[in-house]
Amino acid sequence: MDEGADVPLAVRVCVNAKAQRPGVCNAMETLLVHEGIASAFLPEAAKALSAAGVAIRGCPQTVRLVPGAVPALASDWGTEYLDLILAVRVVPSMDAAMEHIRKHGSLHTEAILTRDHGRAMRFLREVDSSLVLVNASTRFNDGYQLGLGRRSASARRRSTPSGRWGCPSSPRRNSSPSATARCGSSGRRRRRIALFGGTFDPFHNGHLRMAVEVLEGLAPADLFLVPSARPPHKPSRPMAPAEDRLAMASAAVAGIDRISVLDLELRREGPSYSLLTVREISGGNPGADLLFLIGPTRSRRSPRGTGTPISSRHAISCSSPGGDRARGVVSPRDPH
Repeated sequence: MDEGADVPLAVRVCVNAKAQRPGVCNAMETLLVHEGIASAFLPEAAKALSAAGVAIRGCPQTVRLVPGAVPALASDWGTEYLDLILAVRVVPSMDAAMEHIRKHGSLHTEAILTRDHGRAMRFLREVDSSLVLVNASTRFNDGYQLGLGRRSASARRRSTPSGRWGCPSSPRRNSSPSATARCGSSGRRRRRIALFGGTFDPFHNGHLRMAVEVLEGLAPADLFLVPSARPPHKPSRPMAPAEDRLAMASAAVAGIDRISVLDLELRREGPSYSLLTVREISGGNPGADLLFLIGPTRSRRSPRGTGTPISSRHAISCSSPGGDRARGVVSPRDPH
C-alpha cells in the first residue's frame, strides 16, 4: 500500500485479495503499508477486513492503529495461512517494502496499490515474482483471469506454468495507473506456440480432439500441425503419400481459428526428425514458449535427431482412448 494511494480502492482490493477465497495460493497473506498513509488507511481497511472475518496480526504500529489486531511474531512474515488471517506491517519506505518482499516473499504474486506512475514502474521492474500487479488483486494470478485457460500445474511458489503470463496494458502517464500486470523476469508478453507432428495417416477425430483441447486448455497463440514425410521409427510401414496426408490434415482443420498446417517436413530432405522441426520453429519465433505435443507411444521412445533438445521446451504427452491418462505439461524447469 503506497503513500498517497486511493484509500477506498485499496480497501476494496485488499478485501478481495484476502477474503474472496482465502484458502488458495493467490490469496493475500501479508499487507505492507507505507507509514505516510497508515493512519488514514489501516483503520478503514481493518474495519472492512474484520467484517469479512479476517483476523489481523500486526507490527507494533499496526497494533496501535488497529485495536483488534494481535502482535505479529517473526514467523508471521513468511507464513502462508490459507485462512482468514492477515499479517500487516507498516514500513517507512518503498525500499523497505521491497526488501521485506525479497526476504519473506514466496515469488508467487506481488502487488502495489499506488497513484504514482514512476513508483509503479519501479515496482514492476525490481520485484521478482511470477506475477507482479499494479492496482489489482492478487487473485488475478489465475489462468482463466489471464486468458490462458485452465491451469497446467499448481504451485505455491514461482513455477514455469504460471511464471510467463502477462497483460499488455500499462499505466498512463499523468493519471492513476490502471490495473496492470508484468510477468516473468523480462516483463514482456511471451507468445505461446503449440507444435503437433505425426504421420496423420489418416488424420482422424482423435487428432482433432487433441488439437482443440490444447487450444482450449493451454491457449497457445497458434497450433501448427506438421505431417511427417518419412518417420525414421516407421521405416517399413506402408502409408499414404505425404501430399495426401497434408491435404487431409488441411481439410480437417479448415476454418478453425489458430490451427495451421505446415509442410516444412515435407520440404526437408532426409528423415523427418522432430528435433530438427523444433529447432526450425524455435529459430523463427525467438522468445516464444513452445509446446511440443506427443502421443503415448512416442513419449516412451527416446527422441531422435540432433539440435535443440526436447527438454528445452514444454512437452505435452497425450493418451489415446482407453490408454493411460494424459501426462500433462512437463517443463524443464519444473521436472515434477
